[in-house]
Amino acid sequence: LLIGCARGSVAQRDSFIECREPASECEHGHGGRPSVAQEAANKAGVAAVKAMTEAQQIHLAYDALFGGGKPEVISSAGRKLQFQGGSIVWLGDLAILVAPATNSGSSPATMGALGVFYLKPDGRKFEAVQQFPFAIEGSIMGNPPEWEVSHDIIDRPVIISITSGVWQGFYCATTTLTEIGPEAPEKLASFRSAFDNSDNPPILDSVQSVEGKIGNVRKNESFDVLFK
Repeated sequence: LLIGCARGSVAQRDSFIECREPASECEHGHGGRPSVAQEAANKAGVAAVKAMTEAQQIHLAYDALFGGGKPEVISSAGRKLQFQGGSIVWLGDLAILVAPATNSGSSPATMGALGVFYLKPDGRKFEAVQQFPFAIEGSIMGNPPEWEVSHDIIDRPVIISITSGVWQGFYCATTTLTEIGPEAPEKLASFRSAFDNSDNPPILDSVQSVEGKIGNVRKNESFDVLFK
């Protein structure tokens, strides 16, 4: 139903009342499309949220996701993640919260995580759209991975995460690149990025240490892993 004209003539036509002129004064949309007034309100809401500090945006994101309760998620297998902090990344008018999580269990077999949550502004608050709390694997002892968001790899933001741990004196790390897509995070690449046996050299008869970092980035084309 299309109703309401601030001025100008109106004509009844089938299932809606049509604004003859000016069309921009119509207050309600037709056929599921938002009206000019609704679009203006939506844009104003997005602008208001974007104008907030990142800390305020993160606070709103947690309210939308956890409703003021404990910021935790429990998997069907009983894995409990507790989220804290994070960063907001914008894809157009869609906000994505990237949030680190610790696992309540602390052991070499218990991993933390990095969650990716999609939200859209609704007035001066957020509404949850998609949630991926276990999107990126964390490190041992229930810790989240080290991570950063890069805008240099491809056009869309990419999460560069590093998981690591020490097993029987051997330190190992893996770097993973995850694209923040418009609907879901997508893994792009993963590679072993570090090794160190300085805590247990007798096994290999010598101390070996190597670390690889991303370099020589050609956006949307390629990058190198530089080991030293």
